[in-house]
Amino acid sequence: MSDTTWGKIKDTPLNATEAFLNPSILNQYPPFDELLAALGQRLDSYQRYPTEWFIGKSILDVGCGLGEDLFELNAIGHNQNTIYGLDLNPDLVSRSKALLEHFGLTATLQVAEADALPFAPNSIDIVTCKRVLQHLSSPTKTVAGFFNICKPNGHIFLCEPDRGSLIIHSHQKETTRKIIYYLEDVVATPWAGRALLSWLQHPQALHIDLDTSSLSHLSWTDANRNFGFDLALPQMVQKGILTIDEARSWQDEQLNLTKQGAFYCMSSMIRAHALLRS
Repeated sequence: MSDTTWGKIKDTPLNATEAFLNPSILNQYPPFDELLAALGQRLDSYQRYPTEWFIGKSILDVGCGLGEDLFELNAIGHNQNTIYGLDLNPDLVSRSKALLEHFGLTATLQVAEADALPFAPNSIDIVTCKRVLQHLSSPTKTVAGFFNICKPNGHIFLCEPDRGSLIIHSHQKETTRKIIYYLEDVVATPWAGRALLSWLQHPQALHIDLDTSSLSHLSWTDANRNFGFDLALPQMVQKGILTIDEARSWQDEQLNLTKQGAFYCMSSMIRAHALLRS
């Protein structure tokens, strides 16, 4: 990365990259059954829950992103569900639609904000929301909105990382600490994962269960896709938090650790499920 590039990069939201928005990537997906099986291996897969919960239900995915959760929810419901997806980013809504169409699935998709849901009270059986609340300034209000639109005996599924749990192997301790602190601050609510239980404390919640997993990355490429180091480092240089030499040295170290098979980055992922009263 040249000096000019480091100096010109501005504060950029850590959103989906152009590569994932490119329609040509749809041809890289495996066949239907293979994709469903692969998604089932994820730490936050809905296939970990009883299938009957999802059959013949109205399901809203808040922050549908690239559409893979919409695919999974549709598939495990045997295409008998009424699926809704919304996202604030119109490009992601288009991307979700393209993925579903690619596999012959359907959903009602729209551009909307998570804290202004366009649904009537008690109208949705299941509300799902992954990795969205960390980006919101008033997540408590947003989750209260989920309870408002969810039917009695319905379900709310949340999943958020806890950026305060991030660890990265490095011999450059001070630089690494600065990077970790910075990555916490790029989202509005970096400790979203540990707050899920408190956000789900609601009179309509009959039962709440939590599950915590360690999300480990063993290569720079995988960790960078999740945390956006290549965006964060130039921003830190621009803001005077790191020098160009410090940023380059740290990045070079991480790339070398990857080549040596010694790269390690880990954070906690917390999943929460609330069953509503009848």
